[in-house]
Amino acid sequence: MIQTFHRLRHAAALALAILVAGCGGGSDGPATPPDARNGSYQVFAANAQRYTLNLDFDARTWRMNGAGIDQSGSIATVDGGMFAFQAGSTARFQHVQDTVIGGFRFGDTVQPFVAPRRFANTVADTVGEYHFLSVVLDPAAPSNTLIFTGEITTGGTLRTCSDSTIFVIALCPAGSVVTHTLAVNGDDFGATTSAGTFPFRVARIGSDKVFLRASGSSGTSRRFTVGVPAQPSYTRGQFRGANSLGQWATTQMAASTFTTTALAANGGTVTRSGNLQQLSGNSPAGMVSLTDPNLGFFFSIRAMHLNVTVAARNNPNVPGYVEVGKPD
Repeated sequence: MIQTFHRLRHAAALALAILVAGCGGGSDGPATPPDARNGSYQVFAANAQRYTLNLDFDARTWRMNGAGIDQSGSIATVDGGMFAFQAGSTARFQHVQDTVIGGFRFGDTVQPFVAPRRFANTVADTVGEYHFLSVVLDPAAPSNTLIFTGEITTGGTLRTCSDSTIFVIALCPAGSVVTHTLAVNGDDFGATTSAGTFPFRVARIGSDKVFLRASGSSGTSRRFTVGVPAQPSYTRGQFRGANSLGQWATTQMAASTFTTTALAANGGTVTRSGNLQQLSGNSPAGMVSLTDPNLGFFFSIRAMHLNVTVAARNNPNVPGYVEVGKPD
């Protein structure tokens, strides 16, 4: 009789345990999935170098390595959509569509960067017209910029317009068109002319194809180049990101004016403003020029999730200036 009682009590306890588990009870629930933003990103920096950025939002850690640096630390939250590599620093970043956009202290100052993790791997996935802004860095010469257009063709070439006037590629004078032959190795593309070969990638940032280069050029120079899909017009708005002055900038592009309010490395605030004009005629309508009464001329291009501004070529006030921001 006692044995029968114990068997019945054991069976009842087992049934209760099964019932509780089936109802989702108990202290152990489903494991929390890892943050989808965790992982490795390929950094194209405004100092014309490439790095790898690893982020772990669950552990709140980051690591930046490559090109002679290997640093790590904790992710600090600035606000709901912005993070910092170090609390109180202008080295900050934002995440959008498998891409990190921000600024990092590469050496002495914070420099802008774009770091995607999705890339095209066939010529067919990169075909289209692009608007390009490029920063040329050389220890033997002042920094400078290039503003131009181009296209990747179905025939496997990169055609760019190397002219003092900013023409759309279709109207570029024949003598100013430079044609590069393309080779593909996984995510990496090589563009070759008689002058040599340079590497680039085409990131998939949302629905956009964004051309990215950070590599050596002729002699001792290096180039940081961003190309966005050609647009029929430039979409105004507010953009937040890093610039090559080591600042974290918020720039508002209105119909015919712009205003930038920037946090400097010393904690102070810098404000700049001026006129904005969309290019016309044989120039790309998806590009705008900016006129700052104190700093001179600039040019700006944008994609859905990315905006880039550089100083005009031979700008004597801020030569080689570049600002990379994310639209709000």
